[in-house]
Amino acid sequence: AARRAVKEKMAIEKLKQAAEVEKATEERIKEKAKAKAELKASQERAHAKEYVKRLETVKAAADRAVIKFEAELKALRTRIDESSDTATVEEGSASRIELSR
Repeated sequence: AARRAVKEKMAIEKLKQAAEVEKATEERIKEKAKAKAELKASQERAHAKEYVKRLETVKAAADRAVIKFEAELKALRTRIDESSDTATVEEGSASRIELSR
């Protein structure tokens, strides 16, 4: 009976140790999964920041292009207005010359 009690006690100890090992293994798996998720989230944030930088660069280039376009448009309108004024003066001069003949 004493031997049997010792064997049962040893079997119970082995089960307890196996349960502890299993629990520790589960904890390590959870920690690894958490670390992996944190790394992935960190990488995604880094990619997002890089993408935002690229978008800001593109926006700045587009803004500069719009400013340049508006300046060219203004210059063309000024030239058109000046040539219209010149044409009116020239037409007026031509009609005066014809009238004076």
